Amino acid sequence: MKTTKVAILITHGVGEQGELDTLDLFARNLVQSLQDSRGEGVQLTHRRLHGAQGMEEYVQLTDRELPGWEVDLHEFYWAPLVERQISFREILEWLEAASNGVDRPEVGWALRGMSRLGSLGEKLMPAWLDGAYRLAMGKAEELVVDTLGDVAVYTASDLRSKWHGVREEVLQGALQKVLTLLNLDYDRVILIGHSLGSVVLYDALNRLNLYMNDDAVLAAKRHKLYELITLGSPLDLTALYLSEQIGEGEYVKRLILDHVNGFRRRWPQPQGPRGTVLRSTVQDWLTELRWTNYWDLRDPLAGPLVHYWGVENVQTDNGLAWGLAHTGYFDNLQIYRDAVLRAASVEQAAKTEPSAERHLRAI
Repeated sequence: MKTTKVAILITHGVGEQGELDTLDLFARNLVQSLQDSRGEGVQLTHRRLHGAQGMEEYVQLTDRELPGWEVDLHEFYWAPLVERQISFREILEWLEAASNGVDRPEVGWALRGMSRLGSLGEKLMPAWLDGAYRLAMGKAEELVVDTLGDVAVYTASDLRSKWHGVREEVLQGALQKVLTLLNLDYDRVILIGHSLGSVVLYDALNRLNLYMNDDAVLAAKRHKLYELITLGSPLDLTALYLSEQIGEGEYVKRLILDHVNGFRRRWPQPQGPRGTVLRSTVQDWLTELRWTNYWDLRDPLAGPLVHYWGVENVQTDNGLAWGLAHTGYFDNLQIYRDAVLRAASVEQAAKTEPSAERHLRAI
């Protein structure tokens, strides 16, 4: 029997995570989910591989109820590069800029309200009392502010930004991790990102698609990328912010950035002078990639992703209060069950599909 080898790359969001914390939490909950649905028989094995940054730790999961499967769990850890590099004032400026790009009035009002209310508080409380201001926040409010701060740092795509180097270091780390998995003998690669981690993985896929446009050998491996799963993703917020950075009449800039940074993003179509045809040689090599986005109604940083195409938005309930719901996705066993069912259904479909059709799909 041929063994189906699956790699799952998990990356965390904002918080106080240590290295391997997210891998540990994800692996334990995946094991519990499998045992709840299939009974005992799961085995976890610690393994190592030589990655772009040296030796990397991962765990392999096997299940006697699924004898033809091996699932390897990998982590991309980036927290120390981003956390707490931005002031409260800079977060407010980012919120104001993001609100200007909103095409839904109620969202724009909410962002501007947060920005202006925060600005008032900052004027009443000097910057040197920032620590006391944080202490006055509840846990949920501090989580929201810190998450927005890290999002603001990471979305610094302008080369002149003091945070651009931070963004590039995180992005290159994620991209190298994905490339390593694609170059190994996996049949399927699944990417799972929480919060800002979902933005990092999205950007890595965007950059990967550009590489595939120039590398036919890499493009031939695109079928390995099976699914992107985003949890509590602020990707719509980042799309709103980035859309504000292109002026209404800058159609040449829009044309270029649409294809360099716009993987599956619903940009307004650039309009040139009458009679002018606008086109790009960049093509999308990842059209078959499944994308599932989970969001909780009590998560103020997430929601259905409406600024991207090809996304299946799934509302879930993490069972936590407003704000804190943003931290509950990795503990939501329903997400694990759904992912296992999707992967199993694809495998069953492949077994029943005529061999000629499988061959054509593989091509």
